[in-house]
Amino acid sequence: MFLMMILAILLITYLILKIKTGKKLSTIFRHDLYNDLQLVDGYIYLNNQEKASGYLKSAYEKKDLYSLLDKSNLIVQLCYLNIYDTIHKKTSKFNIYIDEKILGKVFFSMSFAKTTIIVVKFLKATEFTNLELDIDSDSIEICLDETIKTFSF
Repeated sequence: MFLMMILAILLITYLILKIKTGKKLSTIFRHDLYNDLQLVDGYIYLNNQEKASGYLKSAYEKKDLYSLLDKSNLIVQLCYLNIYDTIHKKTSKFNIYIDEKILGKVFFSMSFAKTTIIVVKFLKATEFTNLELDIDSDSIEICLDETIKTFSF
């Protein structure tokens, strides 16, 4: 009976965390997509199709990223949110790319989580204005302005 109560509490906690994480990811996606579409609209109005096309491409990339994250497990989603929040506090000029092959791997999640903690500490201690973060199957590569830093997991 006691074990069943503990399992029920853990399950409820997991479900609540999963729902809140999903809502946060949806909010970020809607905000980013809305911003990109406003910029597309503005550049079309200014007759600058090249920049409009670039922001439209960015919107599609974000759609793909959030679609992948929606399919991933809770650990990956929470790690992504931790990295996103850390970067977003410092700059709005950043891109995060995730290799879709890694999102379903459960064992990958724990080593990924440990690595993201190190990455977040690094990002908090580093000054930058532009950032690209690429998450592959075995590493996180960060391009800060002119510098490239790789974290393996």
